[in-house]
Amino acid sequence: MKWTLCVVLIVALNCGVKGQDKQVPPKIISTFNKEYFFPRGSSLANASFSCKAESDPISYEWQKDGVVLENNKYISVNNTSGSLKISWMETDNYGTYQCFANNSFGTSVSYPFKVQEARLSSFPMYAVQVIRCTQFEHCVVKCRDKPTCIPDSQCRVEWKIGEGTKNNIGVSKRVEVDGNDPLSEPDEMEPMLVFKKIGKAQTGEKGVLGCSFSGYPAPDVEWISPQNQTIKETLGKYEIRDFGRELTILHAESEDEGYYFCKGKVKSKFLQEKVFFNVTSAPVLVGNNQMQDTTVPVGGNATFHCNVSSLSMEFPPSPPMWKINGMNLQNERGNYILSQSSRHLTVTNVQVDDTGIYQCLSKNSEGVLLKEAILKVIDPIIIRERPLSSYKIMSEEMLNLAVIADSNPSLILQYKWMFTDLQGNQREIESNEFWKTSWPTNNNLTIDVSQAFSSFQWKYVRRMWQ
Repeated sequence: MKWTLCVVLIVALNCGVKGQDKQVPPKIISTFNKEYFFPRGSSLANASFSCKAESDPISYEWQKDGVVLENNKYISVNNTSGSLKISWMETDNYGTYQCFANNSFGTSVSYPFKVQEARLSSFPMYAVQVIRCTQFEHCVVKCRDKPTCIPDSQCRVEWKIGEGTKNNIGVSKRVEVDGNDPLSEPDEMEPMLVFKKIGKAQTGEKGVLGCSFSGYPAPDVEWISPQNQTIKETLGKYEIRDFGRELTILHAESEDEGYYFCKGKVKSKFLQEKVFFNVTSAPVLVGNNQMQDTTVPVGGNATFHCNVSSLSMEFPPSPPMWKINGMNLQNERGNYILSQSSRHLTVTNVQVDDTGIYQCLSKNSEGVLLKEAILKVIDPIIIRERPLSSYKIMSEEMLNLAVIADSNPSLILQYKWMFTDLQGNQREIESNEFWKTSWPTNNNLTIDVSQAFSSFQWKYVRRMWQ
């Protein structure tokens, strides 16, 4: 008895590139702070930046304010390792820095960051000021003409009593230093608000709220969330310091935004104040398939999505600006099509020289969004060897089917065999007593029909993708 098998060969291109392919543009994996601060006119040991990217081979380039940095007496740039070192800080060294990673297939760019001057001015010379305070009332001593300190987060204010600098005034439940650095000694019967401090933080960062009450005895401070829940110190979420007067919200998220209530309690009496916490963010991408790497055969179209949005309380983001390999798009071939909102870029009729890294850039009042996606343009898959369209074999025989294909650039092709019965039901073939596929590429299929009990037809479909 003879068996009839129908073999249908289908070539399919999956947009995900699988296998080992070194012929791709680089992608920078290093992250940098938004700002770095260094004193002017000083020798530096920590003004060093390392830029690293995936892929190989890569050359690196550093730019300051859009101008390529060259090695000089105080600046060392290593184009092979991606390192940048500044040994002595001068005025000309302050500015906006950015790293570029290049190979023959494209250019990846880092987020820009600023290098700014760290400085601390001094107090002016003043005569001693006399402040009169009333018993049982809070007393505020202001820090007059506090020196400028940049960055402010690296400075602290200390208060002394008496002449010289030996006698520190410690913070206690009755003595505090607030965010504006006045010294207060509250002592009043009923709670009264001395100051409150609103908070602000970017998503993922921490923000601080402050609240102080006078009263006698010194009031306890309790915090209430926008969801009307009493806040307790929580690992990874909340920190309460300074005898309850300072609430730190760790790793702020958009749902943390809102009015918080601080409550000053003295025995049976209390006073409640609301303090706003503003969660901000640079533009973010919303939706699926945003700035995804893609592989497209020559002549096809590639679309990148950059659907930028701001948080609800922020100004809208700027329309996306598009670049390729760090350079503005030049539409000489007319194959770049931007949507009306500039949030979608389509590259039509792609050619090999369209391979590269595409960048989407957008800004709002809180920061910059920079996202990259790789476009890989390849020649279509070419079938070099294929099975016949049908075979007739004896029941005791075995049939071996093989497909050989290649592509340019040379990638590791993935193969898949599909089986369709006469009722039109299709499934992927896995090795069992009837079918044996070659490993690891699966481009060979061996069929053993000796166990079959009646004559019928099979249809086999061969799928290949990169």
